[in-house]
Amino acid sequence: MTRLLLLGALVTAILIPVAVSAPTVSHTLHGTVVAKDRANRGLVVALPGGNVQTLVAPAAFGRTDIGRRVVIRYTGVAGRLPVALSVSLRGHASRAVVRGTIVRLLKRNAIINAGGSLLRVTLKVPAAKRTLASAKSGPSVGDSVKVEVEIDDDDSLDASAVTVVATPAGPATDSEGEMEVRGTVTALSPTVPGTITVTTGTGVVVTCVIPPGVTRAVTIGDRIELKCELLAGTWTIRTPKDGSKEHAGKSSKMEVQGTIAAAILPSSTTVSVLRRGSLADIVICAIVPGSLARFALGDDVKMECATIGTTLTLTEIEKKDGGSAGGSSGSSDDEDEDDDEDDDSGKV
Repeated sequence: MTRLLLLGALVTAILIPVAVSAPTVSHTLHGTVVAKDRANRGLVVALPGGNVQTLVAPAAFGRTDIGRRVVIRYTGVAGRLPVALSVSLRGHASRAVVRGTIVRLLKRNAIINAGGSLLRVTLKVPAAKRTLASAKSGPSVGDSVKVEVEIDDDDSLDASAVTVVATPAGPATDSEGEMEVRGTVTALSPTVPGTITVTTGTGVVVTCVIPPGVTRAVTIGDRIELKCELLAGTWTIRTPKDGSKEHAGKSSKMEVQGTIAAAILPSSTTVSVLRRGSLADIVICAIVPGSLARFALGDDVKMECATIGTTLTLTEIEKKDGGSAGGSSGSSDDEDEDDDEDDDSGKV
């Protein structure tokens, strides 16, 4: 059975940045702030070309307005939002480009999932350009789009042009679109499997169906990263199509980092690891019974497996704190923007 989430603590580990020990490897990006993630005190930045990145920036959060052009030096930690080390302000922009997936569409009001953040966008024109041959004249829920937005004085976003750049995968996967969103669980239906509702840092609410076979292990108030796909017009939590077989078919060897998702008993013949940053992607590898006595449910591990015959089999596993064991052997041990309206170049 696939688990929706192992522990509430794992959610926090995914979303809350921590201090990065020296030496720190930093990167730099240039872009325009198109929204603010209040839950994470983050800046949602549209990069040249339209990709969107959210960065935790508590020192700059209060003084960086939507529409600001910024240069941000940041560092990244696997499984967490990037953390801004410095934010330089470079004037204002009245336009930006955003790439994302349409999550909801009601008349001219659209919710767009861009880089894990949900943005409210008003479509100023009823129709949109399409780069693909299709009978549709405008965008639909699940479409991947490139949106040219105008940033209003009230911080709202108006789409002056929408280009559909990719349609959903279609019959081969049954998926009609995908989204990944971060936020706080604000509602859980009492029924099983039911639904889960998440409120994002930008204030947008999204609900996904919990499919059969996924065990609810979250509670209201947990902060999570949710991956959903559009199935028959309904956003549904995405689950692996064929568990470990899906991974085994890609390569004779694989590596996964995450959390042990099932208790390991002396008689256990497999070890299950929930991939870091995912709610439902569990990798299962065969083991020799009794070989992982030092490992337990909830351990943070790095696991390597190889396909032996037709079975994905553990070859090496180690805890984050350094404990390790051999596997089956049984041993244990940018788009152009408007000219700046001002350039105060203030560094925060």
